Order: sequence, then structure tokens, then C-alpha cells
Amino acid sequence: MNALRQHLRAGVTIAISGNTYAGLGLNAGCEVWYSVCGGAVPEMAKQITEATAANAHQRVIAHVQGRWS
Repeated sequence: MNALRQHLRAGVTIAISGNTYAGLGLNAGCEVWYSVCGGAVPEMAKQITEATAANAHQRVIAHVQGRWS
């Protein structure tokens, strides 16, 4: 993200969209996660955010893929 950020002007936000890889994007340096998930299934969004904070990427991916398949 730092390499990308060098090419952007100040104030531009780098974001991730998509529930399955939200944790990876946030941990890689994305500042925002755009998703319907937060409004539609807030408990799942909370679990994704908590797993992201704990660097538990595989747990997030497995949980989300199981819900969307």
C-alpha cells in the first residue's frame, strides 16, 4: 500500500471492497472497508473486524466463504 500511496495525492483514501478479503486489505494498509455486510449482517462484520485485529485471516476467509456459498 505504501508504494501505491506514494502516487496518490494527499487525502485520497485506499479502501477494500468485498467481505472475504476485507481483513487482508485492512491489515495491508487499506483505511476503509466498503461493504453491505455491516448493515445487512452486522454481527458478521464485527467478527470480520475482530479477526482482522487479531491477524486471523484464514478464520475470516473460512467464515465468510461458508456464509456466501
